[in-house]
Amino acid sequence: MTKFAFLWCVIVMAVGFSSCDRIQQVMAPDAPPMMEDTGEPIRIGLAVPLTGAFESTLGLVLKRGAELALEELNALHGGVATFTFVIEDNQSTPMGGVAAYTRLIEEYGVTAILGPTTSTVVSAVFPVAQENGVVALSPTSAARGLSALGEFLFRNSLTVDRLIPGGVAETREKLGYQRVVTVYDSADVFSRSSDEVLQETLQENGVEILATETFELGDRDFSAQLARIKALNPDAIFISAQTTEATDVIIQARQMGISVEVPFISTLTVTISEIERAAGAAEGTIAFTSWSSTADTPGNQEFVASYRAKYGDEPNVFAAQSYAAVYILAKAIADAGSADAAAIQQAMANIKDFDTVLGKFSFDENGDGVYMPVTLIVKDGKLEAFSEVEVAAAEQGEEPRDHLWVVNQDGVEVAVPGTWELISTTHPNSVFTVGDTFTLPPALPHKVMQTDGVYTDSEGRLWTMGHVMLADDSRFKFLEWVDMSVSPMQLHIIFRTDAEGVPLLEYGTEPFDAPGHDVQVWERQ
Repeated sequence: MTKFAFLWCVIVMAVGFSSCDRIQQVMAPDAPPMMEDTGEPIRIGLAVPLTGAFESTLGLVLKRGAELALEELNALHGGVATFTFVIEDNQSTPMGGVAAYTRLIEEYGVTAILGPTTSTVVSAVFPVAQENGVVALSPTSAARGLSALGEFLFRNSLTVDRLIPGGVAETREKLGYQRVVTVYDSADVFSRSSDEVLQETLQENGVEILATETFELGDRDFSAQLARIKALNPDAIFISAQTTEATDVIIQARQMGISVEVPFISTLTVTISEIERAAGAAEGTIAFTSWSSTADTPGNQEFVASYRAKYGDEPNVFAAQSYAAVYILAKAIADAGSADAAAIQQAMANIKDFDTVLGKFSFDENGDGVYMPVTLIVKDGKLEAFSEVEVAAAEQGEEPRDHLWVVNQDGVEVAVPGTWELISTTHPNSVFTVGDTFTLPPALPHKVMQTDGVYTDSEGRLWTMGHVMLADDSRFKFLEWVDMSVSPMQLHIIFRTDAEGVPLLEYGTEPFDAPGHDVQVWERQ
């Protein structure tokens, strides 16, 4: 940048298918006969959390999604049941999951089971299914490696290995985050696995991980972890946790003053019910997930309408995954022409490009689902496609702002127009020299400069961490602080520079007097 082009930057920065079509695809006329007609419906085990920690967040919607799909399939035969569920409560625990699987296998003799839901429970029950040669299909488990425990084990949720790398690439390109914090539930198998993949992915993308904070399922007070995060002022906060705890963290973060300009990025999902519970605190939250209610995947809009009509509620990703799981399993049974577990297993493993509400669905070599992931963002209290929101914002355009909007010694953002003169600079090759001035007339705030949070230095001073979008869509990042307690008022700005004093696209951190930092003091005239 030229000196005067950069001066402008300083001025700115200081401031488908129908359900009937889908059924016909599953039960196509040229498909093998399902099995010898005994007059009895095929029994499918359904192990879901009807009590315990996940009763309200997972159990009910999973049961509803599965039952809606079952009704549609059975309707093809004039209401005569072709499939029926044997439902067992896994009690939201590994022990309860094992007990549910054992009853379904030993007492009811099922050869295929849908569920359970969380990776913590799945890691306990999948070995039971494998040992007994029973097909297990979890609709929602996403931790890495669980389906690889055996050939009878399948999952139709996208795993963290498929969700996170693409989600990080997409969001980092748009948001430009460079310094982040990760937070995860150390007692939850999914959350641990998610954070592990996050650590790998962020490091591969050159993102600095400032810290990793943990908690345990059931915790409700996150103030200690959030206080440490606030002091670090990251560009973004990645959270890996079940929906209840993740929402509580987000709510408390905003209550503690962590700016909404610092987005939470969830590796699980964000549901409408949790958005409503969080109210405005959830605004801007981003989720890497498997499904969107607005997607035009085969039969998706019909599913949303049917679910809404039947239950008087909006479906979420868990309901959609459960609904899709029934169709996937039904196709495998139809393709196998048998309710024999080994035959179903072979048919499941061979499913490729099957149209579902999740998209064109296939199983990989490990038994994990393959289809297109989705990145969503909370916008005005609703879930929208992240890419669409970003495009819409860019199309609106922004005008440069011509005033200062920084933090004073009390941490309050203030507009301070006027003429400012540089009285000191620490970099020997700074593009500015002592005595340079610029003038800012009064003006209303404008969003071209965005505050990323507040940074407290070793002396207790509060600094704004901000960024400005440059012409090449990169972000110039910086620290700033206005001291209103002195006369004349002083503006302090810190940014990193190269050896020639040209500013780099990042901001400085402690120690503020590092050789690579240009620490400037501007005084109001």
